[in-house]
Amino acid sequence: VFADMPLARVPPNTITFNSIISACEKGVPWEVSVGIMADLHAHHLQPDQITYGAAVTTFSKGHAWERSLHLLHEMHGMAMRWDAVVCNSALAACSKGLRWST
Repeated sequence: VFADMPLARVPPNTITFNSIISACEKGVPWEVSVGIMADLHAHHLQPDQITYGAAVTTFSKGHAWERSLHLLHEMHGMAMRWDAVVCNSALAACSKGLRWST
């Protein structure tokens, strides 16, 4: 469906990307989310708290604790507040990666 959007002249928006990243939580390799985040930026769209929450959760499920912490740092740089979803997912990623002192 996403690939057909340009053909239908329907531009993707942040909500579109949030939905795709959220779908990645359901068993898609976490690396796919990295590409989707890059596509979001390529479309000159700004990630929001939902985007980050979904991405951190996806990275957590993939044991990609470094990526989770990178997104927390990126959110901080954008003066974006961390909510419970983002914090819990980042903690879960660190727990799975046994990285408590980073």
